[in-house]
Formats: sequence, structure tokens, C-alpha cells
Amino acid sequence: MSVRRINQFGAIKSAPVEIWKEIFDHVLHDPLVFETNPFYPGCNLHSALHEWNYSPRFRKLERQRGVLRLVSRSWKALADATRHRYFQFCRCKDPVQRLLLSSLAFRLEYGSCWDVCGCTWLSHDYGAVRDGDFGDVRRYVTKKALNVQILEFGEVEAKLARRTSRNIKAICPELKALVIVVDEWVIKHFNGLFNNLKYLYLRVHGNDGASRHQDQGIRCAVTLFITTLQLEISSFDSPTFMEDWNLPVLEHLIIKSSHWVQGLDSILQNNSQRLLSLHIDVKHNYVDLPADVWAQAPSLMYCGLTATYPEEPLTAPHPGHPIHTLGMLEVETPELRKEFIELIRDWKSISTIADCHTWAEMPEEYDPFRPAEGFDHTHDESNPPCWRCVQALHAVCLDRGLEYEDHAGITYNAFLKQTTDRSGSNNPS
Repeated sequence: MSVRRINQFGAIKSAPVEIWKEIFDHVLHDPLVFETNPFYPGCNLHSALHEWNYSPRFRKLERQRGVLRLVSRSWKALADATRHRYFQFCRCKDPVQRLLLSSLAFRLEYGSCWDVCGCTWLSHDYGAVRDGDFGDVRRYVTKKALNVQILEFGEVEAKLARRTSRNIKAICPELKALVIVVDEWVIKHFNGLFNNLKYLYLRVHGNDGASRHQDQGIRCAVTLFITTLQLEISSFDSPTFMEDWNLPVLEHLIIKSSHWVQGLDSILQNNSQRLLSLHIDVKHNYVDLPADVWAQAPSLMYCGLTATYPEEPLTAPHPGHPIHTLGMLEVETPELRKEFIELIRDWKSISTIADCHTWAEMPEEYDPFRPAEGFDHTHDESNPPCWRCVQALHAVCLDRGLEYEDHAGITYNAFLKQTTDRSGSNNPS
């Protein structure tokens, strides 16, 4: 080893602890994982939620931490001291470790679980935390608050709602993002907790006859300073609780339901002045936006939809409206891509169509530059997407000078460049 290399090694080895701490913080921090709002400034409005929920990112960080902890005692201490940590409470079997690591986590998955593709699903079967109200964690950290700012809690039993809300608020004073599943009639117990959030993912079970009776009483308006609201409705009853909500700083609204939500018109009318993105995923029905949605949401830049009424297409945005991206959230019928072409015919401000396919799955013969055959072909509905439909829409976008992105917010050319760069780095000359 040369004298120069020895001197460099000595300088690195003798670097102050503060420098090493900064290095470890940088290596073990992924800003997409630890953003308290999925829609950070400058994000892609179509793919931001997917990126924020992409679990391989989380696991990669924790694998890196595990490797660094094995190097030496000092590196183990530095790796354990980093502020941004992710932990899955529901997958840890050791009760002591479970509570210790919960107290250190910045992003804590308490009761929800991830499936293999990285999408979140909220199950009733949480094992050790199935009937939890966060009391076990609260008792463990009685003398200090948790570090957690992102909490994926999971489902709350109705009878534990008031206590659960109180426990979360007591030990998570810095909480900024929450994923939670509740019955509609107990939401009122969480309003005080919701008020401090930037991001709220709320999955709501509808009221049955018994809970409707319990929900009777004095209703009052609630002002919540939530920036991003993701609402999933799991029943056919349209929720009424949002009629009492005032959301003066709401910028991103995501609604997922099996049917059209009857109260959405009033939600948009009352809370969309600052709205930048609107995502509406209706499984078995059409999206039926109000005719004056562009006037109600004068700042809207992104609109993501599933199927709209073919006979009653959405009114085109008025000249000067900032809307620039139309997103396709899911395709249940092959005709939807054809409908999108008709939809944007008079939308002069649109510059980007964001689809729900992934370029990584495209067949080898895919070529957007070959003559488009249109949509008059046999659709492959057994193995979506229909790539002939994707090619037809892609060709129209190229012809009109529009960007055409996939589910991850990547254009075809950008994907090809990424693939080429990756293969080049793996095969150096």
C-alpha cells in the first residue's frame, strides 16, 4: 500500500464521530420512504403514492442497516442512532424487540401489512396486534414520546376507538402521516388526532343499522389542516362524516370506492380551492364529476380517473386552467383507452397522459412508432393490459405531441435509456 493510500485511510479512520454520523444518516435515509406527505414538492402526481408505498425500498434500507451493524461495535452504535428507521411491528415475533424497535422507528407499520407487489392491504388478522389499542407500546414508553412520524396503524375495533385515539396522540406527538381503518360512526373520536396530520389514509367501513343508532347525536363542523386525504370506502353506503369536515389546506384528494360516492360533489365544492391533484378510482361504476369541477378546483394540475360516462364525457377545462396531466388509474374495460382519446380531443391544456401499465412488462414486439391499427382488434382481457390498446393510445399521444407515461411516471424513451444505462453498467467494456 502506498504512503498516500495509508495517509488517506488514516484520515478517514480518525474522522470525528459527527462526520461518521452524517455519513450513516445519508446512507440509511431514503427521502421517498420518510416523507411525511407522499406528494412532496416536485413529485410526479401520478406515481407519488406508488413510490411512497413501495416496500422494497424499506427492506433495502433495513438490509443496509443490518450489514453496517455487523462491521464493528462503533458502526453498530452509529447505525442504531440514525433518526430515520422503518419497522414492521406486526412481523416481529420477539415481544421485547417489537417494543424496543417501535420506540426507535420514524415510520412504523403497526398493524397493516404489505403484499408481494408492494401495495398496502389492510387485513383483519394481525396476530399479536389484532385487538391492540396501542396500549402495549404506550406502557413501554411511559417516560418518553415515540420518534414515529408515519404510522400505519391498521384496523381499529369500534369499542377501542376512543382509547386508541388517546394512546396514539399521547405517545406520537410528532405524528404527521397516519393509515387507519375505522367504522364511520367512531371517526368523531379521532378528529383531535387527525388535526395535526399532513397525510391521512382513512379506510371507512359503512354504518350498519346498530351503529347508525349509536351515531345519532349533535353534529358539529370540524376544521382539519390535512394536506393530503386518501379515502377508501368499503361499503355501498356513501359516508356522511365529511359533510362536517372543513379542509382549508387540502391539496391532494384520493378516493377509492366500489361505487360512485354521492357526497363527493359537496366535498369538492367545499374543499377544492387549493386542490392540486384529484384521484378517483371507482371499481364498478362510472366517475361522474360535476360539470363545474374546473371552476371549483382552479389550481388543479392532475386528474386521475377510472371509467367515465361514454355518452356524457367530462367538460373540457376552460382556457387558462392549469390542468396538464390526465391519469388512468385502472382499466377494467379495454374501451377506456379509446375513451381517453375522445376525452382529450378538446382538452388543449393537457400535455401528459399517464397510464396504469408498466413498461417493464411490455412484450418484445412493442413498437409505438409502427403504424397504429387503432382499437378495432381482439382485446387480450385475460392478461391485462392489452398492449395493442396501449400502442394505439401511445401512437395518438406521439402524433399530438403529448408525453405518455406508465404507472411509475416514466416515458417509453426514458425507460429505454434506463434499461440501456443499467445493462451498460453491468457489462463494462
